[in-house]
Amino acid sequence: MNILVMIYHAVLFSIFMIFLIISGQKLPSGYMFFDNTISALGSRFGNPHGWIYFSIATIILAIGLMFSITYMWSFFKLTFLLKLSYVVEIMGCIGIIIIAVFDDSTRIHTVTAYITYVLFILGIFVVAVCFLFKGEIHPETIVAVLLLLFIYIVGSILVSLDLFSIEHQEWLVTICLLLFVIYISGTICDL
Repeated sequence: MNILVMIYHAVLFSIFMIFLIISGQKLPSGYMFFDNTISALGSRFGNPHGWIYFSIATIILAIGLMFSITYMWSFFKLTFLLKLSYVVEIMGCIGIIIIAVFDDSTRIHTVTAYITYVLFILGIFVVAVCFLFKGEIHPETIVAVLLLLFIYIVGSILVSLDLFSIEHQEWLVTICLLLFVIYISGTICDL
């Protein structure tokens, strides 16, 4: 793993989490990790004194991920599919900014959140498949991609069957995506 990439991501995600923690402390009803969605922190009505911290956190994360994704792609000659994956991932970052701007009670926030998760998962999946066929990525990266897809699909099924809450799925997918971005960017930069 590239140590500078790891330090960059550690700082970026620490800033993100610090702002989320501050936002959670401002939530009048108190933030409960397993009872509230991440987006509840960004509610102007439900979190009138803390929503701005959520918005700052997600905007910083989105901009930081844009730099990370662009840096990662600078290592490769981009084929059509890889260019498409790059565009999809940048669109996912723009989706994060839209999530930060619109209150969680709005339809645009909810729809954008789902689209953003799908964009990142598609982008990561295309990258992994392209690199696997070119022999340019470690096999364990493919396992990580498949695990991420499995978590997302199983989480979605469990939510639809009312066996798992949307709050759990949102946190699980967000954490998996963030960890995977750290992993894949560090791995790719070492190739």
